[in-house]
Amino acid sequence: LAGEPCRVDTGMTGQVLVFKNGVKETVTPGKGGVLTLDLKKGDEVLITQGNKKVEPRVRPLPMAKGAGNFWGVKQSSKLR
Repeated sequence: LAGEPCRVDTGMTGQVLVFKNGVKETVTPGKGGVLTLDLKKGDEVLITQGNKKVEPRVRPLPMAKGAGNFWGVKQSSKLR
């Protein structure tokens, strides 16, 4: 939603790097490891695990039907 923070539950453990428009950003995970990102129209974000930027590869991942949530983190205890 326009003007609202973007909350992402990556499920990643350890060091997580965030690149916004190609520039490394400092983002501290909140409760439950959820990242909160302030994005403007047209911003692009790459979230990766480890200690260096990687080139993204876009490809489908196998997933059981109904296991995914295409619309981000739903209101839950992680966001409170």
